[in-house]
Amino acid sequence: ALYDPPTNSVLPAGPLASRSGAATARLSSGKVLVVGGGGLKSAEIYDPDNNTFTPSKANMAAPRQGHHALTLASGKVLVLDGADGTAELYDPEQDAFTKTGSLLQARKGFDALRLQSGKALVVGGFIGKSATTSVERYEPESGAFVTGPSLLTARGYHRVTLLDDASVLATFGRNQDDSNFGNSIDSAERLLVEVAGATCTEDDACSSGICDHGVCCQSACGAVCHACTPGAGAC
Repeated sequence: ALYDPPTNSVLPAGPLASRSGAATARLSSGKVLVVGGGGLKSAEIYDPDNNTFTPSKANMAAPRQGHHALTLASGKVLVLDGADGTAELYDPEQDAFTKTGSLLQARKGFDALRLQSGKALVVGGFIGKSATTSVERYEPESGAFVTGPSLLTARGYHRVTLLDDASVLATFGRNQDDSNFGNSIDSAERLLVEVAGATCTEDDACSSGICDHGVCCQSACGAVCHACTPGAGAC
């Protein structure tokens, strides 16, 4: 269905395959990728101009449900499956899926977002039945996941939001994934993932993953005599 703000009404959208637990991502073209769900490997593309869904010619490597899809700065879509820790990239120009690096730790009930740097952050979730403080950062250039700044409180089934200062707000969640769902978490916290030019003490504090001489830097400085300039975040 489509929500139309000017008329405050909900309109029907074109039909698509039944996909419980699917993931969606808005593409650079303005179209929408709908991927997986319902035990499916397939994907569909929604075209708002003609209100139709068109099946993708390509399938994912595995069926996925309860996963995430994030559009990266390159225009490709990162599909994250915490259940088995694997990830894939969808290229809308080629209409194709390719494998990329795997999560360091498989997890369910996590949340994820794209940072201002263009990298992606995978936050919390459940490892086994217990919530975790673990955070991982996806590096698009290498296709690898690396350790990010940890949460103060282990949480799953929570939500994360990117703030204007590039920090990440993590809210609510639960501490157990079982029949009783454990205890609800009535707290929030900010992950201080700083932008280029901000002060830092470790690489994981920077959205770029580079803390050079106490400053978050856009890229690694090439010589010992060079240092990242405070405020600018460049060598």
